[in-house]
Amino acid sequence: MTTYCRPPFDVVVKELEEIIIEQCITDERGREVWKKASKGEDKMTWDEFARAVCISVGKVALPESYRSDRQMQCLKVRIPFLHVA
Repeated sequence: MTTYCRPPFDVVVKELEEIIIEQCITDERGREVWKKASKGEDKMTWDEFARAVCISVGKVALPESYRSDRQMQCLKVRIPFLHVA
């Protein structure tokens, strides 16, 4: 008879987080950007996100004041894997 042990809760949570990221961010490069920039958190500021995206495509990081809707629209047009509402 084989006995199975449940994995530790922190391992289960980490695996679930990976599944959620894979389902929410379908682009592989986008997932890598999110994982690197979010540092395990489930949210980040616009400035943190915009900076991470720009760095990932080899652009200079954006200043703290980078928040306008127009800029977001431009970023979405310029970077195909960025699908943010």
